[in-house]
This record gives sequence, C-alpha cells and structure tokens, in this order.
Amino acid sequence: GRVQWLRGLLATTRGHYGHALTHYQRARSLFDSQGDQEHRAAVGYLLAEVHMNLGDTRSAWAQMSESLALRGDLRDVWRRHTQLLMAGLISNRAGLYESALVFQTLLVDETLARGNAARQTEAHLQRAVTWANLGDEQAARQDIEAAYSVSRGIEDARLRESLQADVMVADGEVRLAHGDAEAVRPLDLALPALRRERYTSRLSRLLLARARANLLRDNEAAAEADLKEGIALVEQLRDA
Repeated sequence: GRVQWLRGLLATTRGHYGHALTHYQRARSLFDSQGDQEHRAAVGYLLAEVHMNLGDTRSAWAQMSESLALRGDLRDVWRRHTQLLMAGLISNRAGLYESALVFQTLLVDETLARGNAARQTEAHLQRAVTWANLGDEQAARQDIEAAYSVSRGIEDARLRESLQADVMVADGEVRLAHGDAEAVRPLDLALPALRRERYTSRLSRLLLARARANLLRDNEAAAEADLKEGIALVEQLRDA
C-alpha cells in the first residue's frame, strides 16, 4: 500500500493525475484489506486533491467527506494538518466558503499552538483566500501579512522559497478580487520560483491570475501570452 502511495505522490507532483488516481486507488484497496484506517483516511484526502486538480469538485468532496469521517483514526499530527488543509481548499473550490472558513480557522489555531512556521504559513495563506471569497478584504490582508511574516522563520531555504511563492500568488489573487491593478507585482515575484519547481498546477494558477492582472493594467499582449500558457498547462494536466 505504501509503495502505491509513494507512486501516487510522485505522479501528483509531476502533474500526472491519471496515474496518481490509479496508484492512490490501489493503495486504498490495500489499506482496506489490511484494516489500516489511518492510511485509508490519508489516501482519501490525497484522492480528493487529485480530483480537485482535475476540476471534478463533486468527486473531490466525496473523497474528502470519507476522509473526514475517519479523522478519529488519524494520529499523525502532519496528516491531521493536511486533512484540514485539503478540506478547506476543496470547500473553497466548491464555493462553500463558510465551511472553508471553519476548517481553516481550526487549522490556524492548531498550527499556532504547535509553533511550526511552515504550517502556520500555509494555514494563513489559505484562510486569506477564503476571506477574499467572502468579500472581507481587511481580514484577507491580515492573513496575507501574517503568512509573509511567519514564512521568514522557515529554516529550510527551499521550502521557504516555495511557500513564499504561494503567499505571493495568494496576495495577487486577493488584490485581483478587489480590482487592484498592483496585483501583478506579487505574481511577477512568485513566477521564477514556480518555474523552477515545475509544479504544473501551481504554475497554471499563477499564469491565469497574472493574465487577469495584466488586463487590469491594459496590457493585452502580456495577458494573452499568460492565458495561452496557462490554458496549455491546464490541458496538459487533463491529458496526463
């Protein structure tokens, strides 16, 4: 089961979501046969992530609901953190913003209690997106600033750069939600790190957001270039 799990993780990182589904489904069957509820719960939120990245919100939420039903079997702190993180992300994607806020506020509180800078950064930046979706710009900006601040304490340089890029993307999206023409600035800053990582879903998200930001600045040529590249990456993910 764990071998299939690792293969699924690798496929997800590369954006090969069809392969990831196959490996995770095999892992789930093996964990079921072994009565391993903790790993069964964890592979459930990983399957939910893949369905979300494929744009299948209904299947993502179905998998997420199954995983949450087994939360009592999750003893590992990191897995409990990731489960809440995914529940918030999928709720947001489904337009269930109030539900997302519940998951993410619980996540912020838990990470603050444990003092892990990377996890705190993730929690704040995800909740910022939810506040923006709810139309509360002030609360969104507060979480963005908190994420920027906490991220400076991440000791691992590569992880720090990666998460700071995610914060910049969230910063740009929050600004876009309120028609701020300066949204392009944090998106430009995040781009080099995401190109180096070659994480297709994150890069496509940035490019599509930057296309909108460039339109706000009446830069139609740049917007068209970002849109074409972003759509090509999305199609690449669907074909993988």
